[in-house]
Amino acid sequence: MRSNNIERMEQQAKIRDLTEPRQPLAVEVDPSPVYDMLLSIWVMASDESFGDYELGNAWFRRLDERISTELRDELDGVSDTRGNLWVAMLNLLPMVNGSAGVDEFAAWLESSDGVDLRACLLDLKCHDLDRNVIRSAAEGDPTALERVLTSDALTTEWRADLERLMSVSGHSLAARTASVVRRYRDDVYADFEKEHGGPIAREAEAIGALLPTTSIDRMIEIATNGVNHAIPAHVARLVLAPSVVVRPWSLLVGYGDTYVLCHPVADEFLDQRADAPPQMLVKAHRALGDERRLRILHRLASRQESLHDLAAYFGVAKSTLHHHIGVLRSAGLVRVTVDAESGQTMYGLRRVALEEAARLMELYLEDA
Repeated sequence: MRSNNIERMEQQAKIRDLTEPRQPLAVEVDPSPVYDMLLSIWVMASDESFGDYELGNAWFRRLDERISTELRDELDGVSDTRGNLWVAMLNLLPMVNGSAGVDEFAAWLESSDGVDLRACLLDLKCHDLDRNVIRSAAEGDPTALERVLTSDALTTEWRADLERLMSVSGHSLAARTASVVRRYRDDVYADFEKEHGGPIAREAEAIGALLPTTSIDRMIEIATNGVNHAIPAHVARLVLAPSVVVRPWSLLVGYGDTYVLCHPVADEFLDQRADAPPQMLVKAHRALGDERRLRILHRLASRQESLHDLAAYFGVAKSTLHHHIGVLRSAGLVRVTVDAESGQTMYGLRRVALEEAARLMELYLEDA
């Protein structure tokens, strides 16, 4: 009798789901060279360690040495103390039709009223504020701008930078930025734009070929070499932008319903020599050749840990753990999960990478 009652209740139990269904997420690949050019300016302007990036200190120093005094003054005139302007500008590229080159992007900036540029700047650190408030502030509404500038999310330094940049008209800021972008490409970045263009194009072609048959979650994991990032429900468009400059890291920025994910170009698209070993194989063995990194993997084999927890467990500085995690991530040995609500980054062992490394070794030796 009891089982019959339960069965009848299960049959009668119905739910009318009145929640808003998630809008379809459109995913596209953009091999524009502008992403990497902007990222190179950001890395040099921020206080990030050049050594955290695979291109290394020497490469970024070469860029810095090419910046003339005049160009540096122009950069300082439109930028801020941490280079946040250049990260915010990544959100502008999806607004330009097609995969824009530097000249197309600069022309688009010059023809704009600068409102989108100002909005992306304001939204970068105040994205929890109402979008209409940010848009109104970008359009010049003094009340809305005051609300943004007094947000608790702003540091004193960033508030001062915004006050200075917002004192310039949107059109003037966009025009001056366009001029700096062109000059930086011509004087500093042109050689590297050509050098990195091939690998970026090959990565974009490979990622694009996977899009029709691969889930979004898996696509993100492949592109980022192990990052498991849940895209918020309000996002309708995800742009994947291959990058050489940020390797081995990924950078996610967003404005409105569009997210841009700058992800590292895969190793196999950097080296085209016939007898070259797969870079993933080289990196895996290099990563596994360090005792401390082996202990980190041993710790992550049974649990997920944050960078803070790992540093505390091993009794080392977070910067030291950050370096080791970077090496392990570059080798594909660590899976990264970002909690959509808390934003906390957690690390775990990516066991399949060990199998992949063993298989790559077999294939490489058999090929000989």
